[in-house]
Amino acid sequence: MQRWIDRRRAARKHPAAGPRPAVSRERVPGPAEIENVLECACKDATPAVVLVRDTGDVLRGRFAYREGSRVSLLLDGPEDGAALRPLSLCCVSFALDERAYVFLAPLWRISPNPGEAPGRLLSVGLPGQMAALDVGSARRIPIDVGVTLPIEIGTYDRRAWTPEAVDLSATGVLLEFGAEKPPRLPVGALVEITLELEDVRATLTAAVRRRDGSRLALSFVGLVPGSTATPPQQLQEILARLEQLWLESSED
Repeated sequence: MQRWIDRRRAARKHPAAGPRPAVSRERVPGPAEIENVLECACKDATPAVVLVRDTGDVLRGRFAYREGSRVSLLLDGPEDGAALRPLSLCCVSFALDERAYVFLAPLWRISPNPGEAPGRLLSVGLPGQMAALDVGSARRIPIDVGVTLPIEIGTYDRRAWTPEAVDLSATGVLLEFGAEKPPRLPVGALVEITLELEDVRATLTAAVRRRDGSRLALSFVGLVPGSTATPPQQLQEILARLEQLWLESSED
């Protein structure tokens, strides 16, 4: 927690020109986050591009499911991947929750899709490492150390937590639990989150999108980047006030 506060104070001494719109920051997720990301990609049938190193073939498909030490993608074309050899090295890239991901993995098997959808299943080994790059389109406003933004998240079985916000956007929020043990909620779990700034209070339904140590990333249901949905008026007011507070603190 102290390192997190120190980083915030350092940011105030050397502020950027404004709230960070789309932070481009490369990082290496840990093993737990890799599992969460792949689980979410399969649930959402996330589109992916696969580059086969040995042949140079470029395949396109969607994440389908994870089974044991492998993850399978449903290729778009029924003949895609027909000539590939097992154990060929593949580079898999995809975008999920305002981040771009890429990993290398061996090809295990190509087989006909047992389901109703046409196409072939490409099964690759689970990656030991994965690179991630933040490419979000929604402006993320950092929550300054001096700003009081009470937050409470709760589940439908009445469990509740009061974490701190690291940053907030119109599509989601990044939470820091610090000394409080973060909830063991699965990716995709729905929670109710309440944010309050001065006399403005916003309550939204959010989904767990990522766990990373003591931090939890939530996305607001129905407010994904690129959607036509409009954030609730209360959330817009909170964002506007936070932006003004951030600008005022950067001028000090």
